[in-house]
Amino acid sequence: MPKYLTTGLAMLASLYIALCQPAYAQSPTPSPPTPKSTTAVATPAPASGCPYTLKVGNWNLHFLGKSAGNDTGRMTAYAQHIQDANCTVLFVQEIRDKTTGKNNAFEKLCALLPNYQHMVSSRAGTSNIKEQYGFLYKPNVHVKAVVDYNTREGMPNQFERPPLEVTINVNDYNLTLINIHTDPDHVPTEMDNLEALLKNRNGNVVIIGDLNADCDYYDNASQTQFDDWLWVVLDSADTTSKTTTNCAYDRVIANPDAAKEAGIFNIDKTIPYSVSDHFLIWVELCILERF
Repeated sequence: MPKYLTTGLAMLASLYIALCQPAYAQSPTPSPPTPKSTTAVATPAPASGCPYTLKVGNWNLHFLGKSAGNDTGRMTAYAQHIQDANCTVLFVQEIRDKTTGKNNAFEKLCALLPNYQHMVSSRAGTSNIKEQYGFLYKPNVHVKAVVDYNTREGMPNQFERPPLEVTINVNDYNLTLINIHTDPDHVPTEMDNLEALLKNRNGNVVIIGDLNADCDYYDNASQTQFDDWLWVVLDSADTTSKTTTNCAYDRVIANPDAAKEAGIFNIDKTIPYSVSDHFLIWVELCILERF
């Protein structure tokens, strides 16, 4: 077991992780995260141990295009699930509507979420199908830096949809978030490229998104990417709403620094396939350190 995991798990055991499910959730109580290279789990500490929790989420909306934006029922459902999850920050994926202004599907969704501010990445994709990443964040979140790798030279050759990097500060806690939707046909290669991109990165770093990192696309047990990071969403989880699939496509991966705060994850399994083929996922970080 890597040395940092021994220390990190000991620290995790002293942390309090506040489990905050929406009132409607009927799924079983989720398990704490398990590092990829060990089966040990953390034990939440007393409530006094965690002064503040930060909820980081992701949701692949499944073709948020012009037709979806004109579907009042679907847009209302999107907004309701996002409000109920009540994440501090949330990435949304598969934004495909190229309409500009307030008639854009993502802008329409944001209009239904007055308690969030938002930003959106550039349109990415090597085929005729282009997608954007959306980022929703509460007013108490300070966005310190944004890197849209799609605009960096050479990056579209390494990823079908290059990642969006957002560094935030909440209650004096700095966190860098890497959001990516990998190409299902090239997951191991894109994971290699992502690992190289983040090599020697210091501070709190969390990868989150639809990584397609399970089932036919990726065998986490045999692959070696990010072996020294904490895979928060377990291989046994199902992040898909389709009844014929059982795959942990959507993932949260925390580097050794952020792993100290990473706590219980949850999945909104009330989302029907008619709304999206992916569930909304999130993880809570128990903020103890300040830097």
